Parts: sequence; structure tokens; C-alpha cells
Amino acid sequence: MKNFKLNRKCEVLKIREDGFSLVELIITIAIIGILNIMSYFGIAGTGNWFKNEKVKDDLIAISNALEHYKRDHFGSYPIQDPGDNSNMLCFAADASYTHDCDSAAFRQGMIDNNLLTKRYLQEVPTDPRTNSRYVYGVSADGKYFQVAGVVYESGNYRAEIVENLGKGFYLPSLIRAYDSPNFVVHESSSNLPYSPDTMVISAKLQNADPLTLTVTDENGVQIPGPINATLYPGYTITVTAGNSADVYFSDGSVSTLGPDDGDSILTILETSEVAENNENNIITKIKLYLADGRIWSRVVRLASRSEFNIETTSAIAGARGTEFGVDADTDKVTVYSGSVWIGEDDDTNLITGTPDAPQTADITEQGPDNIGSASLGDYEDYYEDIPIHSGLIPYIAAVIENNPYDIYVSFNGIRTENDTYLDSFNTNGFEIYGNVDPDRLLDEDVNEYGEVTDINYISDPLDPYYQTYHFQLDYTVIPEAITLRAFKDGEYSSLSWPPTEFSHTPSGEEWAFANPEIHPELALQTYIA
Repeated sequence: MKNFKLNRKCEVLKIREDGFSLVELIITIAIIGILNIMSYFGIAGTGNWFKNEKVKDDLIAISNALEHYKRDHFGSYPIQDPGDNSNMLCFAADASYTHDCDSAAFRQGMIDNNLLTKRYLQEVPTDPRTNSRYVYGVSADGKYFQVAGVVYESGNYRAEIVENLGKGFYLPSLIRAYDSPNFVVHESSSNLPYSPDTMVISAKLQNADPLTLTVTDENGVQIPGPINATLYPGYTITVTAGNSADVYFSDGSVSTLGPDDGDSILTILETSEVAENNENNIITKIKLYLADGRIWSRVVRLASRSEFNIETTSAIAGARGTEFGVDADTDKVTVYSGSVWIGEDDDTNLITGTPDAPQTADITEQGPDNIGSASLGDYEDYYEDIPIHSGLIPYIAAVIENNPYDIYVSFNGIRTENDTYLDSFNTNGFEIYGNVDPDRLLDEDVNEYGEVTDINYISDPLDPYYQTYHFQLDYTVIPEAITLRAFKDGEYSSLSWPPTEFSHTPSGEEWAFANPEIHPELALQTYIA
């Protein structure tokens, strides 16, 4: 028996010496593959965790440096000036772009060693994924700031923000998203301060009908779903006659392509780039070719070596912090504010305009010709209609307790000269909500009380609520304080704040709200969460 058992064991060992069976090989390969996948995702996840932690640590370090700066400068955070070594955006009180930084309500730039010298931060850090500078927003009085970066969690990029806005500022954000008119708030995954992928020139389309435009890549291949696509150098945008599209460039500039009698065709030239200058600051060079049609641009206040150029068949028009239009059909440039150079970049080829005195000129290879005063003409349309975005906050200015209640609303506490934001069409209006928590998130606990689309703008100067928006609401069926959110063309404003409650018995009384949460210097709604 012992010999038999020994022989059987030897036989088993001999079989194993011949090699693995096919089934065993398949199982082994599968296990190795699974281990490799787990290892890859484990390493990738660990890498993302370290990068996320670095972003958070960087923002805290920058915030501490800003506080140090504030102590040394009579309670003011650093305010970047136009002409410094990085690009800058300036915003008016209603969170719209303005070329006049001196009258701006807040400014947006980047954190670099010119803004925070080595006295406050030995070396200003950059995003570990893209090497992008962190974005910095500051109020005009230097009292409020916001610094934003990007982290990657649960399969999505989101904004990471350090700020002091919750201590009394009027807006939930000082930083506009790099690819839309919306503003960036903490943990937002839809609005980011800069491109999370790589530090290259890119663009996104907004406020356009996808049926009226096409986008092709550098090889002439049409891009499906152009509204959601990220556009890169070499891409061409075509907007059909009578239509337009807003192009948000990654440097902060915004162009409106069209409308025109024919197609408007714009190419982002492959020579567009992002680089560093001698001071290790980011510079951007956006170079466009307008083959047909027209374009209107609001160019970020560019750093000294940054560029924003529009080329036509005749010559190149370049700008730094300018609102201007180019018509490829007539080879004309119209300058609404700032300066544009034609041909060679020197003082003899400059066209300078202001809102009170816009200028126009012919674009020629030799430089500008037939310079003269201009009427904005069709370009006026670009200033009559501001899209609804998250930088706008409805403010209930007054209520008359009739049946139904008459409600009067302004945006950001500012009364505008015309119906800039909303019109009388039923594609826009206000949404009504109740039971909104201080975080102002529209979660499952919020009560919805429908939309109001029957609104009108009060244009009579003799009306006590001149330059506000009026609508009626049956408040007797709403048992709680309400907040409002404006909507238009699929876009939304921020929620009004704080929640407002009226008497539930229509008494005919008239209430003019002097909200204590109004920032005295700017007369805007305060953001206090």
C-alpha cells in the first residue's frame, strides 16, 4: 500500500511537471489582469488624492499669505492693476464685464509672485495637474477675496475655494468660470475657475442654437454636439446667417460671432498658445482668423506680453483689454472702449475709443485708414441683452399686498436703464421657492411654488418703482418665506437672499424693503450664509 501511494504521488508530480492545463492558464491570466487593473486604479486614486491635498494646502497657504499682506496694508488685500504681468478681468456691480477697471466692483486675476512677493510667500504654488496659476478675485475696496483651484473627486472635477465672502460681501463669487458667464462657488462641478485638463488655449460655446452652427477640428472633421465640446487651436466655428454664438476663451475673453447677413466663420489659429514669460507668469496668445461675417469681442485686460489678435484677409487687428468689433465683409473695425492696433503693433497704428466716443477705421495692410467717430449700429444689440447667470441675484425691492400681491424686483440691488436682463416673453421669468436652507441649495427639502413668466419692466420715470421688474403672485397659498431665482434661455441666476415673508392677508399695504444686508459702498445685496 505504501508503494502504491508513493507511486501515485510521483505520478501527480510528473503530471504537474508537464505544464498547466488550458483552464488553469486562463484563470491565472484573468487573475493577473484583475490585479493589474486594481493596482492601476489604486495608484491613480492615490495620485489624485495627493494632488487634491496639494491644491487644498496651496489655497490655505495663499490665504494665510493674503492675511499677512492685509495686516501690512491697512486692512486691504492686494489689488491687481491693469498692465501687470498676468491677465485680468474687471466686473461691474451687476457682475458684467467692464473695460473700466477703475470703476469696477471687483477684479479677477491670478496669484503670482508679483501679487504676493517673497515677503508673504516664498514661492507661489501652481496647480499640480496643469501648472496653472490659482485664480484670485478681490473686491474693489480690498476687503473681500476668493482664491480658487480645481480638485478631482468621485470621477468629476470640482472647484475648491478659500474665501471670506461669507463675512459680508454681496455676491456668492468673485470669479467667473473660464468657459461660461456663470460664476464659481465652492464644490461646484459645473463651473470651474480654469481648464482642469491641460494648460492650453481652449474655448467653449454658449448662447447658441446648435442647429445654426457647425464646428470642425484641425483636420476638417465635424465635431458632434458643439455646444458641449471644448474647442482647441485649429478648430473652425461657422454660424449661419442671422444667428450668433458666444465664444468663451480660456484667457477670460468673450467674443460673439455673428449675427450677419451671411455666415460668420472663425478659426482659432494653431499658433494660439499658453506660455510663461521671464517672470514665470502665465501669458496667453489667442490668434483668430475671421474669414467671413463679423465678431464682437470683450478682451480681458492682458498681461504685457499676452495677445488677442483677429486676422482678416486684409490685416491683423490686435487688442489688450478692449471691447471692439471686426467686420470681415467690409474690413472695418469698431472700438467701443480701449485701443486696437491695425497691422504693426505700434502707437501710430492705434484706434482708441470710449463708450461716449467710439471710433471706427478701415483695416488695411498699411494700418488703419479713414479713422472717424462711429455709431455702434448693429453692435448695440450686444449691450441691450445681458444673459442670466449666477452672478446676478434677484432682490425684492417692494411688495404691495393686493390680491394678488404686486412684487417688484431688481438685480443685485441695481436699477438698470432698460430691460437688460428679462423681457416680456414667456421664455423667462422667476421661479418661486420656499424652505431654502442657508446653503441655498435646491435639494429635496425645498418647496417649489412654480414659475412666473408674466412680468414687465417699469420704464416710467414717474413710477416709484422705476427700473424694476414687476409681477403678481398669489401669496395667500404660500405658507412660508420665499426666495426667487430668475431664468432665461435655460440659464439661471443665483437665489435671492435672505428669504422674504409677507402678511398672508391682502391688506393693501405697501412695503419698500431696505434690506439690512446691503453693502453700503456698492448698494448690492449682501451674501450672508
